Amino acid sequence: MRRIDLHTHVFNVRYLPVAGILHQRGGLPTIVARGIAKLLNARTGDQIGHPAAAPKDLMLQAAEAMADIPPAVALARATPPELIDDPDVREALALIGTAPPQGVVAAMALHHDNASAQAQFAQLYAQVESLADLDDIFETGREYLEWLKFLTHSEQFIVDRLIKTYGDDVQIFVHHMMDMQHYYDPGDCHYDFVGEQLDRMKRLVDANQGRLLTFVAWSPKRPNDVNVIRRAVENGIAVGVKVYPPSGYQADEAMNDPLFDFCASERSVPLFAHCTPVGFEARKGFGIKSDPKFWRNVLHRADKQWKNLRLCLAHAGGDVPWFDAAKFPGSFAESAFNLAVDPQTPNVYLEFGYHDDILDPVKRKRFAALLAQKIEQSDGRLGDRMVYGTDWHLIQRLKNHEQYFEAFAEVFSTPPLDAFADRFFFRNAAEYLNLAAFAEARAEADPVREHVEGVMAEAGLAPLER
Repeated sequence: MRRIDLHTHVFNVRYLPVAGILHQRGGLPTIVARGIAKLLNARTGDQIGHPAAAPKDLMLQAAEAMADIPPAVALARATPPELIDDPDVREALALIGTAPPQGVVAAMALHHDNASAQAQFAQLYAQVESLADLDDIFETGREYLEWLKFLTHSEQFIVDRLIKTYGDDVQIFVHHMMDMQHYYDPGDCHYDFVGEQLDRMKRLVDANQGRLLTFVAWSPKRPNDVNVIRRAVENGIAVGVKVYPPSGYQADEAMNDPLFDFCASERSVPLFAHCTPVGFEARKGFGIKSDPKFWRNVLHRADKQWKNLRLCLAHAGGDVPWFDAAKFPGSFAESAFNLAVDPQTPNVYLEFGYHDDILDPVKRKRFAALLAQKIEQSDGRLGDRMVYGTDWHLIQRLKNHEQYFEAFAEVFSTPPLDAFADRFFFRNAAEYLNLAAFAEARAEADPVREHVEGVMAEAGLAPLER
């Protein structure tokens, strides 16, 4: 079955403010968080494309093969031993290893040779594993550490694993960048967002010849960010823009206006916005900033021509309401549904990514019944506005996540939903992405453009008319 996966992530730890995330979300002391971030970044692969695998990536693959080894130990084994003398690492080790009256300064001066480095690093990584009461994404510190361990692979390794896991019949995987620098303390990333991340994403898109496309991340707190967005779109780096309110802003704030003006231009740039009451929140409770009511305010602004904004609400408002009809009324999901089927807002889509309840056979039947009911209620309009996604690599933590597509395919294999299968898995996403505008931004003989135009032809979409 032909597919477009509209929601994936292939960044690694070097794209994230890891120290800030571990401190702000995990509650680790900043000094400890910085030391762990230094170790994670140092052992992360940087391969793009498919030349001979870099030695560092081979180390990572070998470490991952040892599945029975605790993640803290596996991480430590592939961390460069010379990091034992890094000042941030030394300070972090001193802090977790000291007890009064011994001071941190004295502990930093203790001798550690390369032979003892692995054991020291494992102690530091284990600080993540010991975290409890984390959030709505990771239930245990070990899950958190396993995710970070996976994110120490190169971008290309992550792309290859994505393709291997979800099949060769996916024509396009859409990657969403995250710009979190201004929402975490400390907020520094190993790869600078403007100076390095965008260039690496362009190289990754080029190397994978159109099988992978990317959305550039919006950050209203980044000075002149609309210029960054404009260059990424007009230079053919990004096909659309990712908006992430749980970082700390809501759609209808005035600081987002320049973005919406640009996206509503003749290019009709797609916006992809997180839409559940929870998520990767920079502060507890920030998930509420994703409420679809804020998008309704944007789309219905009397002083702006924004009703035609090409908007996709990720997660379709949340997992639970779509699998329990009793919880649908008054939910984000109901508000998102109402926007998607409103004739006054004709370009609003719903993406069903990270709906882990689909893996439960009983809940799967409930979902199919409710979805069919909502399609009928909307006179079929929802059928043209629903799209498929996975939310890889976050979905990787789920047991049997490899069956995610098969579970959805089962839902769309029988009447009345079988009539909407191709739209859900392929055609709606191809229309939403406005691939013609992206293809025009690429050179004529570019393999990425050729692949995208092939997908357009398969979806029955015409080239851009000027």
